[in-house]
Amino acid sequence: MVQIPVDPLPEERARRTMERIELLNAVRQDIIHDPKLEDKLEVCISSLDMPEWWIPGKHDKDLLLGAAK
Repeated sequence: MVQIPVDPLPEERARRTMERIELLNAVRQDIIHDPKLEDKLEVCISSLDMPEWWIPGKHDKDLLLGAAK
């Protein structure tokens, strides 16, 4: 058996990692398969934080699908 040393993970970093995993699982299992997803994406609006080329709804869906992979 090969032993690989593992450094301990600080509690705060472990918590943040688990939150990210839970979010990605929700995207994969719930959000992508939501029958009302298209309707919800239609009401997306632009934000100052987004680049000028961002098309609300279209790129939001693309982002969700990419994150689900």
